[in-house]
Amino acid sequence: MKLEHLSLLTVLLTFCPAVYFAFFPGEIVLVTILCAYPLFFLNVITWRKVLGTVKLDLAIKLFFAYSTFIFIHGVVMAITYEDWVNLVSTQFGIFIILPTYLVFANNPRFFISFFKYFLIIGIPLSLVIFALTDDSGPFGFTHVISPIYFLILVIPFLTYKQKILAVCISIFSFFADLTIRANLVNILISYFLLRFHFVRKRYFFGPLKLLRRLFLMAPPIFLFLGLLGIFNVFQIGDYFEKYEISSNDGKVQDVLIDSRSQIYSDVFSQLNSDNALVFGLGASGKTKTHLTDIVYTDFDKVYKEGRRGTESGILNYIQFGGLLGGFFYFFLFLKGSYLAFYKSKNRFMVLFGTWVAFKAMNSFIEDSNIFSVSSVFLFLCIGLCYNEYLRNLSDEEVRALFRIKKLPIT
Repeated sequence: MKLEHLSLLTVLLTFCPAVYFAFFPGEIVLVTILCAYPLFFLNVITWRKVLGTVKLDLAIKLFFAYSTFIFIHGVVMAITYEDWVNLVSTQFGIFIILPTYLVFANNPRFFISFFKYFLIIGIPLSLVIFALTDDSGPFGFTHVISPIYFLILVIPFLTYKQKILAVCISIFSFFADLTIRANLVNILISYFLLRFHFVRKRYFFGPLKLLRRLFLMAPPIFLFLGLLGIFNVFQIGDYFEKYEISSNDGKVQDVLIDSRSQIYSDVFSQLNSDNALVFGLGASGKTKTHLTDIVYTDFDKVYKEGRRGTESGILNYIQFGGLLGGFFYFFLFLKGSYLAFYKSKNRFMVLFGTWVAFKAMNSFIEDSNIFSVSSVFLFLCIGLCYNEYLRNLSDEEVRALFRIKKLPIT
């Protein structure tokens, strides 16, 4: 199969669960299976073409191997019917399918095709989801539209009409739901980094180098301080007055409210209880959660066997793969960001490496991985940092590569 055709099917099949969920809230397992397994089969028969032309970095190999181990560990530890349902649907997509896109990202044509079809097909489907549901979860509008973060970064390379589209869609996403803090931060950071396209060289590398270090150093330090009980960064709102924002539909969100401390506590308590701190609970692992104590919700039914994941990307890898899982996932970001920043011959990849470092930091708070277009997009972006061909292009060659043509708006 041609890579362009596979990129088209990737967009379609990873959007299907979100669209289906918008029509039938809560029904996700069957549609995920029906989309994930055909896509996996197509990936397997296609990626040999890519694999034969690139040399995989050690960080990718280690992540591949450990992701497979997490899934096999989950198979061994699975007990209940719900364990198996979760394994063959959601977890298969996370630990078996998503890593393959680290390899596909080594072919720039695949990434460009994926993004082209996202603009042609994904944006209209995202608007359909927005019209049908106000869900703020991983299948909601602000998550499936998340590839616009990359679109913001490449605005200087787009045609005039495409620039207008990028700005309009990003503004629409920003104001679609002001209570989703992660989306607001992602868009603001993308626009902040965008300005570095237009600064002189002497003002380019220094500030970005500092930013990259802050993005990568802050999470491990705060995690270490939190585990020692010295300082909890998630409770920083306790030092300030309450500040609330509201969306158009009346939803109110305290900007600095702590919504992460307890889930970190739940995960590490379960890991300690099961003596699984190093290797994790496996892909079928679940944690006891404080949410079942909330009497005015149905969380006691939803999480009757335990919670099978959190909102934090890296915390999920710690839950399922232990500290080693968290390390290999973070190392994937760290090495990719390093290669893009220090081993590139063009300014865009330096800028992009800084953005990937931000996504590494963000994974401690958000970016939980599922079988969806948002997670595929994230893995493609990480993999793009390892793309030696792209890193060796000149600034003008990068500009020509990302000038996305054959679109309705050119």
